[in-house]
Amino acid sequence: MSEAKAGCTVWKDVGKGTFERFVQFAYTGDYSIPEMEERRPNWESVESEPCPPSNEVTWSEPVQEAFAEPEPEIVDGWLPSPGKTIKSKKDKKKGSKGRAIEPAPLPTREKYREQYPSLTLAADFHYLSYELLAPRNKYDHTCDPIEVFNRNHSYSEPFLSHASLWVLGDLWQVDSLKALALFKLHRTLCIFDLDDENMGDVIALTKYVYSDEGLGSDGGIGGLRGLVCQYMAFNALLLSVDKEFMDLLGEGGQFVKDFFTFELQRVH
Repeated sequence: MSEAKAGCTVWKDVGKGTFERFVQFAYTGDYSIPEMEERRPNWESVESEPCPPSNEVTWSEPVQEAFAEPEPEIVDGWLPSPGKTIKSKKDKKKGSKGRAIEPAPLPTREKYREQYPSLTLAADFHYLSYELLAPRNKYDHTCDPIEVFNRNHSYSEPFLSHASLWVLGDLWQVDSLKALALFKLHRTLCIFDLDDENMGDVIALTKYVYSDEGLGSDGGIGGLRGLVCQYMAFNALLLSVDKEFMDLLGEGGQFVKDFFTFELQRVH
């Protein structure tokens, strides 16, 4: 073989971090999880507005209050319609019309959580079992799966590190590495709490898993794709209001087929 003669081999699709964790696993039976980066709030990416000119008049709070419109009086739980006043139940019976004060509508995802708690909590996903094929040495605390969710951290790097090691283990038929990677990825997904800010983390994972690299030797829905697709199906209701996820479905492909299969199993 050319590699034997040259004394080296080139792994084109293996990154530096993945290779280092692979070597760590080879010598210790475990691998460290990369440190997570702080998630940048969306407002930081927005260009700051210029300061007002020095000659611009700035109103103080007392001046603003003087010109502010008085708040409408609430009577018997009713807020008067524009241009009309309700002072009592008696006036209301005489023909004055008003509108009832209603609580502000809940955000879409919060409304889903109230109406369909059994679907959005994805409890069944937590009971999935991924057995290890070899003991973990756990020589360092950095190898333990993440146990506590931190909303200020990006989980994209840990997700992709587990997935890339599974792919590498599948390529070289290292079943114990594949089992370990699935075990850690599943544990991390179990504590991951989806919201508007972190949807991109699981979508990036899904795109990688359903790229050519993530296919796996079995060529089917099992293994890495099965785990990720089940997670997405269990959280389908929350994901359905995310534009990037709907764009992903719009692209079609094998993910849509697998997603539909797991979604039917979940509902029925």
